[in-house]
Amino acid sequence: PKLEKVKILVMKLNIAFFLLSASLQAAAAFPKLRPNRDLQVTCPQTIDDLDFPNIVHCSDGYIRMAVDATLEGTGCTRNGVLMQLGGSEDFSLAYANLRTTCRSTIEPCSQAEDLEATFPDIVNCGQNTIKQSIIGLIPDECTRGFDTEAVALAPDEYTVWKDGNEATSDARDYWMDTCESAITPCITDFAA
Repeated sequence: PKLEKVKILVMKLNIAFFLLSASLQAAAAFPKLRPNRDLQVTCPQTIDDLDFPNIVHCSDGYIRMAVDATLEGTGCTRNGVLMQLGGSEDFSLAYANLRTTCRSTIEPCSQAEDLEATFPDIVNCGQNTIKQSIIGLIPDECTRGFDTEAVALAPDEYTVWKDGNEATSDARDYWMDTCESAITPCITDFAA
């Protein structure tokens, strides 16, 4: 009888340990905003806290870095902030929402009109020529390279410079097409 009681007690302890372990794993898998109680600080509450107008690129990696920059010293969790500001507990959807918001608020370092103004007199509309035009417009204090600046200058649906993925729209194609429609040919009359 004592051995049976010990076995039952051990089994109950194992079940309690299992439930505690599962609870801790669930809390880690679905973190909420949990500021460090000792710091008495506020976690980022709005998209404005992420400074999307000045972000380098609206990719998940740069969005993560923008979130991390707001968390320094707060004790808040990255995942909690991503889910709150992204409006979903589904990370994929939260990131998609944040990318969309980012694309609509990012501010290029240069002006699309200035790039388009180079097209009538440009030598050709190849990607390297357009790349050089973009580089020439980027101010020294800008943290973007030509590829991320080209995306920032393009309409919101153009999310990469060039990636070969049919599911994404390439800013390179947009700028090459825009250039082709604006370039002035050197010879306008082919009649002999």
